[in-house]
Amino acid sequence: QSYKDRAEFTYRSAERLLKDGNYLEALQGFNTVKNEFPYSPFAPLAALGIGNVYFEEEKYVEAIDVYRLFVRSYPEHPEVATALYKESRAFFEQRPSDFAIFPPAYERDRGPTKDTIIALNRFLKRFPKDKRVPKARKMMQTCRSSLADYELYVAKFYYERQRPWSARSRLETLIQGFTDTPKQWREAAVLLMKTYLSLVDVKVDGIEPLTDGRARAKSLARSLIDA
Repeated sequence: QSYKDRAEFTYRSAERLLKDGNYLEALQGFNTVKNEFPYSPFAPLAALGIGNVYFEEEKYVEAIDVYRLFVRSYPEHPEVATALYKESRAFFEQRPSDFAIFPPAYERDRGPTKDTIIALNRFLKRFPKDKRVPKARKMMQTCRSSLADYELYVAKFYYERQRPWSARSRLETLIQGFTDTPKQWREAAVLLMKTYLSLVDVKVDGIEPLTDGRARAKSLARSLIDA
């Protein structure tokens, strides 16, 4: 067999092992191609395969590192789109789940959610016509909704504890930055109207009333009607 034939045979074998769930052997096969056939066209594919092994093993941190290294090492390779998409999915899979025994996901760590959005934006910006774009946009919507839920959760926390100025700040952030989450936007708009009105007659030492609170509430009401 030629150099290229041996590389291809080893790579195809590793692919089959990965598909069958034989992760350790698949990893060994991909590493063999990468290390022993570095000048074959299957070396980059094997490098990507290593990331896929980690992904299937749910070793998402390791998978992300591999996908990022692939993009840096082979910036013009046709599979860069796959690496960026899989990196996004690896971040997405690390997001908190919503099992009933745990607090809602939006109450917990939002780091992976924000990282997913950053990774998805990289993928969508570079490959807007890729066949996986609809799935990427669906992941994006899930993440954006989760962040909006968090902002709303904090705003309600402040509002219910008679801290309207703090609630106002969170709600305005949601109104301005989350127009792509209509459910949360409408709920925030209703609460922000109440907050504006409550601040018109606020009686807290050292804090001035919101003199245009009624006008702000009226403007927001029109936005709700038009939405």
